[in-house]
Parts: sequence; C-alpha cells; structure tokens
Amino acid sequence: PAVFADQGLLTLNAITQKLFPKKEKIVKDFISNVPHQRIEKLSHRKTCEIKSLHDAKAHTLSSSLTVEFDSDPLRHELKKLKWLNGQILPYILHVFSQLLKNHPKFTAFYADGFINYYDHIHLGIAVDIDKGLKVLVLPDANFLSLFELSMLFIESIGRYYDDTLEEKHVTGSTVTITDLSSHNIMYFHPLLNKKQSVILGIGGDNKQTGYPMSLTIVFDHQILSGKEIALFLNELKEKILDFKNVTNVNNN
Repeated sequence: PAVFADQGLLTLNAITQKLFPKKEKIVKDFISNVPHQRIEKLSHRKTCEIKSLHDAKAHTLSSSLTVEFDSDPLRHELKKLKWLNGQILPYILHVFSQLLKNHPKFTAFYADGFINYYDHIHLGIAVDIDKGLKVLVLPDANFLSLFELSMLFIESIGRYYDDTLEEKHVTGSTVTITDLSSHNIMYFHPLLNKKQSVILGIGGDNKQTGYPMSLTIVFDHQILSGKEIALFLNELKEKILDFKNVTNVNNN
C-alpha cells in the first residue's frame, strides 16, 4: 500500500505497470528461449477421424466396464480349428455378434430424446497396422458361421493391405470392436464412434501367466446402464469360455 500512498484513485493497469514493470520483457525472453518447433499439417484422414470422434463425444455420455479371463485354455481348444490359424479374434467376434441378437440397444444410438435402433448387426473392426486407421465392416455378422466370419475378416484384411477397400467395406457399421491384445495392452478406454451406443475393446498380455485378456465395453449412458453392461459382459465372457461351444463349432 505504501507504494500507492499518494497516487489517489488507481486503475488495474496502473497497479500492474507499477508492480510488474519487467513483465513484458520476461515474456519476450521466455518466448525467445523456446526451442524451434516443427509444424506439420494433419492429414485429411486424421482430420476426418478427429471430427467424427468429436461429433460422437458431443452427443454421448460415455462410461465403461471391464471383465477379464485367462485365455490359454481357450487358445488350446481353438487350435483344433486348423483353418482358424490360432487366431482368437474371429472367435470373439462370432460369439459377440451372436449375443448381440438379444440386445438391440447395443446396436442403436441416442438422438433428441429417442433411441434409434438399427435393423442390422454390422460389425466394425478398427484396424491400424501399416495403412492407417480404418474400420473394416463385416455386414450381418450374426448370420455368419465362425468359418464364414473368419474368411470375411481375412478378405477384409487383404483389401486393407492391397489398398482395394471400397466405401462399402468401411461404412455402415452399427457397433465397433477394437483389439490391442497383440500389443500386450491389457486395459484401455476406446472412444465411441458416431451414432453408436457401444464399442468393445479387447486387451491382453501374453507375457503374463495364463495369457490374461480383458473385455471392456464403453457405452452411452443415455441408452444403457451399468447393470445392463455388467450382465452382458459376464454373459459374453461365459460364452467365450464355453469349451463345449468350441467343440461343437469344430464338429460342424
């Protein structure tokens, strides 16, 4: 107060100049000492991805739940299916799509106070290997056998690598799955896609005993509740680990 004892009425600007006369110089010195920064324009693909995810986030109230299990016994059973080539993802996709038939809200979206239901189960598989992130669509997956779904998935991966994907191969999904288990990522929180209520994230870590895996569902709380997701996840886990089911598929 003594600094301003005889200055009468003061403005904030006058106080700032009196107390911090070197502020401007300090800021300039700080800026001049910042290392050079390289600027790179985002790709068109990444820009579209950001817009889509922003649009989805703006219209959802997302939450998530996770269950886990040891996958070694299941992998042992799946080796009986020679054409599956030791892959667990197609099997999980098959079980997931069959279960979705009894849960219509999992293939729906919220808009303006209404739940909008899709009349198809089109699985969208998020893939990001060497050609950038794309969502490969497996249409009407619930009508496909494990063998048919596996072959369609392999065909889609081939198109991804060969750059022969058409618009129909990457649009129209009604629910999305993303798998990071091959990268030894055990837990993660995937982002909901636009006009969808659910995304299934598959995690795993082959460096741990039993090769534990996780199933995480991020969901829109405007449509689904935590209890519904918990019941679904436990049923999904139970059906995935149903070794009798694996044997039946092998016999067929």
